[in-house]
Amino acid sequence: MKRHFILSVLLIFCYAVNAQSNVTVFNNVKVDGKTQDVISAFKQQGFKYYEEDKALFGYSEYLDEEVELYIYENVGKGVYRIETINYVSDDREEAIRYFNELIDLFEIDSGFVRQDYSSVSGGYKVNINDSISKCKAKYFQKNQNDEDTTGLYQWIMDCKILDEGEKVSDKRLYALTDDYMYYNLYYKRIMFFIKKFENSYYLYMFFDNLYNKPIRKT
Repeated sequence: MKRHFILSVLLIFCYAVNAQSNVTVFNNVKVDGKTQDVISAFKQQGFKYYEEDKALFGYSEYLDEEVELYIYENVGKGVYRIETINYVSDDREEAIRYFNELIDLFEIDSGFVRQDYSSVSGGYKVNINDSISKCKAKYFQKNQNDEDTTGLYQWIMDCKILDEGEKVSDKRLYALTDDYMYYNLYYKRIMFFIKKFENSYYLYMFFDNLYNKPIRKT
């Protein structure tokens, strides 16, 4: 876990020299490009766009139900987030059960990797008596390309991880391979949480392309 933290810092410096063809998707639409192009892609799937609210309404393959959808773009780089919102329940315990069932789906789906590697089995599941604020989770989206290590050597060179001529032991190479696969996942983050609004509970999901996300000003 400590190595992954160090790698996360390193990513800030080396991501710019690597292509971002492998990005987060929602309903087979890439979280990337111009807002209008993403809107058009969802319209082709049957989503309806409401100009006044800057929102789309349509079917989520992840949830098997209708959602409200918003698109966020970092001008000059591209879309960095697709947000979906859907009604869950007016009952707190039912909302927690809904969240836990969603966690079960993510845990058994090979297309997702839990961001918190140190979590125990069951991941982010919440006790029925816990606060609704604990209903939150972070995953990386995974596909077959993320297990392809053909770009490992070039990544090592681009990120200047090794000194010139430095020899690499089998143990170090194994660790670097693990870090490289983590790197492939790092920018494809999915977060979701339950939030109460007035007297009802809603599920919020963020599908992030961290390549394009704005840098926070300090």
